[in-house]
Amino acid sequence: MDADGLIVQRHAITSLAAASMGHERSQHTQTYRNLAKEHAHRVRTRLMVLAAAGVVALGILPRLLPATPLVITLVVGLLGWHGRRKDQPLIDAAVMSKVAARKLTADMVVRAFMAARLCKEDDPITFAQPIARDGKGWAAVIDLPYGAKASDAIKRREDLAAGLDIDEVQVFLSRHRGRDGSARRVTLWVADEDPYAEKPPVSPLASLESLDFWKGFPFGLDARRRLVTVLLVWSGLLVGAIPRMGKTYAARLAAAAAALDPHVRLYVFDGKGGKDCAALRGVAHRYGSGIRRAVVEHLVGVLKELVAEMNRRYEVFRRPAARSLPRGQADARPSPGTRRLGMPLILLAIDEVQRYPSRTPSTAPPILALLVELARVAPAAGIMLVVATQRPDAKTLPEDLRGNIGTRFALKVMNWQASECILGAGTYPELDASKLLNFHKGVGILLGADDGSSPRPAARPFEPTCSTWQPCRKSSSGGGSCG
Repeated sequence: MDADGLIVQRHAITSLAAASMGHERSQHTQTYRNLAKEHAHRVRTRLMVLAAAGVVALGILPRLLPATPLVITLVVGLLGWHGRRKDQPLIDAAVMSKVAARKLTADMVVRAFMAARLCKEDDPITFAQPIARDGKGWAAVIDLPYGAKASDAIKRREDLAAGLDIDEVQVFLSRHRGRDGSARRVTLWVADEDPYAEKPPVSPLASLESLDFWKGFPFGLDARRRLVTVLLVWSGLLVGAIPRMGKTYAARLAAAAAALDPHVRLYVFDGKGGKDCAALRGVAHRYGSGIRRAVVEHLVGVLKELVAEMNRRYEVFRRPAARSLPRGQADARPSPGTRRLGMPLILLAIDEVQRYPSRTPSTAPPILALLVELARVAPAAGIMLVVATQRPDAKTLPEDLRGNIGTRFALKVMNWQASECILGAGTYPELDASKLLNFHKGVGILLGADDGSSPRPAARPFEPTCSTWQPCRKSSSGGGSCG
């Protein structure tokens, strides 16, 4: 009834306790007695007023009954406003709780497979492993009826999503391989929500001081947030997509990883002529930007240089000193047995490769012929090719070139024919990059990253930053650049 009076009384008691003996203590005692009397008088007065108000309210309440709820609401509102905390709003903002993910049950899975015509009621699917929580989704290992193939189930992903009554972007099927694998066994993973709606994390390369390119590099995450590692030694990488879908990001990750290994010689050509690859200029052995005649002629000279280096390496491999080395060690690693060979890994990265052959008709045949020669033979000599294009047709990238690049990454394209040009003939309809959504920038189909599993139906590269290349200790001394 008198909170302020109680606070003043407590301060008086504290002062009384701290006072010494004599006149000072007598003054504090008198002050406390006066405050106690005032507090008692104030409480008695308020109690009497409250009692009188209660009697009056009981007398007139029957006559004002229709207006009583409004009066009570008004009085409570005014009292609440008067007694509110100054540092907080009167009414807190609404908080929307996230809807719990729907649990995946065996009945739901059986119903979906029956709706997709992958099993019958008298010949149902069976569960090799029980349905369990896996990351931000549910996973199940399923055996199809005898005679049914896992590849057929993968092709009917959209039908399964309809049977589960969810968006097909949340449904992922893959062959279950390994010692307990079978041609009729599949792994089903159902995400709680769109797994690609989140912003991709920054690449781990941004925080590395160095990297061993022989062991591969972190490329991105799949739908289940599992790390995807790409190994380009003895292989190459082809990236294709329509503009603004993230192909430059993907190709640049390979170049950034090579820049972090001081034993990799990096060649970079940017057919776009922008600033996407400008940070690599300081660490590249050879660099070109744009499609001016000087840059195109420089590219032709670099391709001839790499073909000559490839032939030189094969001549060295025939020598007895090189044949005595274990396979995969002729890479100029700092060791007594390999340093004298002078054969570092070489990575040639070309963004918007389709612009160079089309720049001048006279240089188109030699550029394509030299690229085909490198794609066919150079990987075994430690020379790798990374190309990115938005026009993956037979004229820009002939089959002799595409067919010899072992790792493919297809982002959003306009039709299934373009998807097959990137991923290879026969990949449609199982793998179709034209079905990727426009707002899933950076999401693509990764094929040929040989980790013992099926092709990644949808993988998202890490988001690189300029700091990705800053820790590199390499120097471009002795190199050349154009543009």
